[in-house]
Amino acid sequence: MPFKREYDSVGEALNNASRLYDNGVSKEEVFVLANKHKISDFEVPKEKLDVKDNLIKKDAEELHNKLEEIGFIKKETKDYKEELQDGKVLLVGKYKKDEKLLPDE
Repeated sequence: MPFKREYDSVGEALNNASRLYDNGVSKEEVFVLANKHKISDFEVPKEKLDVKDNLIKKDAEELHNKLEEIGFIKKETKDYKEELQDGKVLLVGKYKKDEKLLPDE
């Protein structure tokens, strides 16, 4: 079962993705999604370069497809696609249990 966390900045999402990796979560299981039309380019700190590979900046339809690939149901992907279009950044993962490694919001 997948999980989703919403952030206002790419940096916040990358920091939490890095936290998951540091706790043993596979990089193939966690992704940071951002709409390329809403999020401008940014500098990734040197210590986060390994995380950048799982940052996906694409258009809304491609992000929608990635959400379905991860395992979200159609209703969720539609809602999350709208959040991405509104400029939110999503940290998504394939396994709900991994979300417990993140700090409470």
